[in-house]
Amino acid sequence: MFQVLRWPLWPTVSLSVAALDLVIYLQHVLVHAVPLLWRLHRVHHADLDVDVTTGLRFHPLEILSWV
Repeated sequence: MFQVLRWPLWPTVSLSVAALDLVIYLQHVLVHAVPLLWRLHRVHHADLDVDVTTGLRFHPLEILSWV
């Protein structure tokens, strides 16, 4: 979309990052709201040993559920 508009780099990057963040936020809200998706996501919330690997261990399964 931004290539068609031929905007300068700084607004293109800023708006792209903001749009991506919004989409990820909405996806997270849906995962909490839809019971089937919540079943996959609640494992992530049940992890007592939250560390840097938590997202790597649980989020790929959630991502695959959207495909």
